[in-house]
Amino acid sequence: MYLAYSDKGGPYDGGKGRLYRYTTATGTWTDISPVAEADTYYGFSGLTLDRQRPGTVMATAYSSWWPDTQIFRSTDSGGTWTKAWDYTSYPNRENRYTMDVSSSPWLTWGATPAPPEQSPKLGWMTESLEIDPFDSNRMMYGTGATVYGTENLTAWDSGGTFAIRPMVQGLEETAVNDLASPPAGAPLLSALGDVGGFRHTDLTKVPSMMFTSPNFTTTTSLDFAGTNPNTVVRTGNLDSGPHVAFSTDNGANWFAGTDPSGVSGGGTVAAAADGSRFVWSPAGTGVHHTTGFGTSWSASSGIPAGALVESDRVDAKTFYGFKSGRFYVSSDGGATFAASPATGLPSGDSVRFQALPGTKGDIWLAGGASDGAYGLWHSTDGGTSFTKLSGVEQADTIGFGKAAPGASYQTLYTSAKIAGVRGIFRSTDQGVSWTRINDDAHQWGWTGAAITGDPRVYGRVYVSTNGRGVVYGDTSDPSGGDDGGGGTDPAPTGACAVTYTVTNQWSGGFQADVKLANTGTSAWSGWSLNWAFTGGQKVSQLWNAEYTQSGASVTVKNTGWNGTVAAGSSVGFGFTGTWSGANAKPAAFTLGEQTCVVN
Repeated sequence: MYLAYSDKGGPYDGGKGRLYRYTTATGTWTDISPVAEADTYYGFSGLTLDRQRPGTVMATAYSSWWPDTQIFRSTDSGGTWTKAWDYTSYPNRENRYTMDVSSSPWLTWGATPAPPEQSPKLGWMTESLEIDPFDSNRMMYGTGATVYGTENLTAWDSGGTFAIRPMVQGLEETAVNDLASPPAGAPLLSALGDVGGFRHTDLTKVPSMMFTSPNFTTTTSLDFAGTNPNTVVRTGNLDSGPHVAFSTDNGANWFAGTDPSGVSGGGTVAAAADGSRFVWSPAGTGVHHTTGFGTSWSASSGIPAGALVESDRVDAKTFYGFKSGRFYVSSDGGATFAASPATGLPSGDSVRFQALPGTKGDIWLAGGASDGAYGLWHSTDGGTSFTKLSGVEQADTIGFGKAAPGASYQTLYTSAKIAGVRGIFRSTDQGVSWTRINDDAHQWGWTGAAITGDPRVYGRVYVSTNGRGVVYGDTSDPSGGDDGGGGTDPAPTGACAVTYTVTNQWSGGFQADVKLANTGTSAWSGWSLNWAFTGGQKVSQLWNAEYTQSGASVTVKNTGWNGTVAAGSSVGFGFTGTWSGANAKPAAFTLGEQTCVVN
């Protein structure tokens, strides 16, 4: 038995640590630490064993932040160790590995550090590292930014280098603080914890770099000008330097503003409808306003420090605020605020609110707590009064997207509890009725920080999670009708291509990923993929789609959230299964009556 020890709980701290081996036959503990205790400034974690090679042990210096984390490996049960990197002559170092982050280029942080630091870093907060129990060459480990891994690990032992790369695609560990979907430019802007945030120009690809100039460790709020979406503002946390930044090209490039005195964190920020001025409620000081791009700020009056701030999306001089049950309105560009007479709003600060694009004074407010007022409110008079929606029991956030075909009012999206059910909901009739657009298998934990529809694509919604990144989905019924099941099977037309990959295999079992690409010229509004196994395989569990199997024949259909596949885009699902003969890949796939190309 092996034990990794740290003198602190982690994942950030840990100043000393040891590794021990326990011999059950004699009851003896042996210190097998790779380095002397006096030379550690970190704790040990990431303990793993190679099930195929008894005696091979690995561990990490999980709390080593500078200049890098360290990975240790022993092939003699901890008798001797080697390191993933070591110094040749300080500050120069030699690595036993190579790193390729081309699939997620932002992992360099755009940095060019001086030795002994390198970019990209091997990692930090490396609490978990695992060798594949069925493949000695395959190893993965977690960091504060992504999951890295290798598939030629044993090259380490022969004096070669092993290749490290991100082992994720479309799955991030980020916590989402804010989202914005402008009517022009990038379809999505995100404010994220730890990695700042991104301008997402292609929803199917990893952005090349996070927001820079400055690089906030965490972006707390962002906004674009309602009638001038090229103007964008963001605020965030930074150990030293400004906490506010501006863009005049839809978030492609940024420049820093200046902070009012006393600012200690990002808080919330709002851009005027035309981008001519901004209101900022930072941490550490009160609400401030500015004209231009934040070269100087003036204190706002009539609104308490820590208030949430938003802007009217039509009137460039109207801003709104909320704090501790009171709603505030400014009609002079944020210079002065007045408390609204509205009553019955949530008494705490677990509230998000938004003004509807294109209509002055149309405001939706979500939030509250189970021991008080909780739900969704609507104002059509600029916040003077609010009406609570009777059908919404609880709501945490509110957003807007393109109106449904035939509807004149924008689509509403919320993370809420309606009719006793928690979920993500959509309304195309101003909140009179709601359709749940996720299901019990897709809930993603906390989704109350932010939500927004897409103003250009009806039925597209972007959902924030607290640790699962941004989740987005498209409606399976772009006509704006019922999203429920029933009817005939989907029958998309046009060319298709399938990539079927066995990602893991063991005696009697396996795991596979399937990628279905729309290689035609028109979008699919639903899909149904068919194939036949030839080796006695049987699906045990399948995710991101629905399936049936009869004998060797398998049919996989879209769920309610991934039926729309644009031309040139793809959809994926995975499954685990059993096999008894030879686990051969299916030779042919059909989509409706269409035979797909097999990659």
